[in-house]
Amino acid sequence: MPRQDEFAPPANDNVDPDDAWKRAELLLEAYAKIANIEIHPYDHPAPSIRGLMTDLMHYCTARNTGVTKENPERLDFDALTNAAKTEYQAQRHKQEMVHLDVRHEMHEPRPDFDQGELNQLHAHRREDLAERHTAERRQREMERAAQLRAEIEADERAKQREIELGLRNE
Repeated sequence: MPRQDEFAPPANDNVDPDDAWKRAELLLEAYAKIANIEIHPYDHPAPSIRGLMTDLMHYCTARNTGVTKENPERLDFDALTNAAKTEYQAQRHKQEMVHLDVRHEMHEPRPDFDQGELNQLHAHRREDLAERHTAERRQREMERAAQLRAEIEADERAKQREIELGLRNE
């Protein structure tokens, strides 16, 4: 049986390198409010980062209660941290390669591919990614709605059957 993290879509394709740190900053601001940390994470983020990581460790421990080590649903915080580091390094490498290509083009312009075309390409990639995520979200919502309709219909049939058998008043 595959683990949840093996088939989940990536949380971040990092088409725009600024997206990741902006999301993290919003997350830290929300965490600081929830945890009543008086220091704003913009001014001094370490307490919020440390607190969030500590809470995530507690979360993993709580979720693992009664779960065997062999169970694929077990949350191994260290393994998750290592996987996140690997993913981060891959994203940074990809971003650095794009930045190197752009810097190279800025110093030695290529007649077949100008900066405007590069910007258009990135804009199209962002649009395609946004459309894909929107379509996937709509599909999940439709599947969930169909599941809820089926559950409601099953409940209605069960109630009707209980009424027919005299186990329930109308």
